[in-house]
Amino acid sequence: MQEDWQFKIVKGSFDSRGNVEAVIQEQARFGWVFVEKFDNQRIRFKRPAAEAENDARRQGDPYSVASNAAPSGCVTVVVAAIFLAAAAGAVLAR
Repeated sequence: MQEDWQFKIVKGSFDSRGNVEAVIQEQARFGWVFVEKFDNQRIRFKRPAAEAENDARRQGDPYSVASNAAPSGCVTVVVAAIFLAAAAGAVLAR
């Protein structure tokens, strides 16, 4: 019997074993199973498509691609905002 699967990639900060384990546990609540870690920011999960029938009884979004257990943080956003502010200041100073 062939089974249909759903796949997703979760983004976060997976630079430690603890963060990886935390997101695996977080996703397991929705029936997702760890497949592979691409790098320190992306992990792939899969689950049987039939598992979606249980989503109505679960709290949270089973299709979210952002991890609450190992968030990526806002460092990139802050650095980008500082860079843009500095660039805007340089343009306005001309």
